[in-house]
Amino acid sequence: MKAKTPKKPILTQLKNEMIIPRRRLPAGENKLHPVLQKHLGYCLYKVALKFRTLIDGALAEEGIIAPQFGILNILRESDGLNQISLGLQMGIDKATMVKLIDGLEKLSYVVRVSSETDRREKFLKVTPRGLKFLEQILPRVKAVETEFLKPLDAEERRVLMDAIPKLMQTKCT
Repeated sequence: MKAKTPKKPILTQLKNEMIIPRRRLPAGENKLHPVLQKHLGYCLYKVALKFRTLIDGALAEEGIIAPQFGILNILRESDGLNQISLGLQMGIDKATMVKLIDGLEKLSYVVRVSSETDRREKFLKVTPRGLKFLEQILPRVKAVETEFLKPLDAEERRVLMDAIPKLMQTKCT
């Protein structure tokens, strides 16, 4: 009688298999499932995912992502904000904000300046290089937006852009 060879534990088997990381689908592959098209949350999520994929694609060549682009735009329009205030305004937690700013600082697009009244507080300012970068990248981002909104006529685009801030003000109970 043959001796049975013990089976490998499942955990050992899993260690030997290649685990493929999740990836975002290319923008053209983001589709709405017909059954779920009537559900607002699903539709908004899929539209946002498609748009984010397109924007990230345009920005990837420059070594930044959409939230960093947002940070640069906000800082360009301000006299300087501290990291905590900027994070609150953007809905980004402190740890993530530090990583995003570190990346922008490495590219010399942003500098941290210590507060005159509290050395622990850091204010963020866009550098001249950051401003130049924004001037160069804005037309590319606008082109992506224009292409994305192409299926809508001018009135539909206006209504959409007016509706989004209103939806963001909706209180969830």
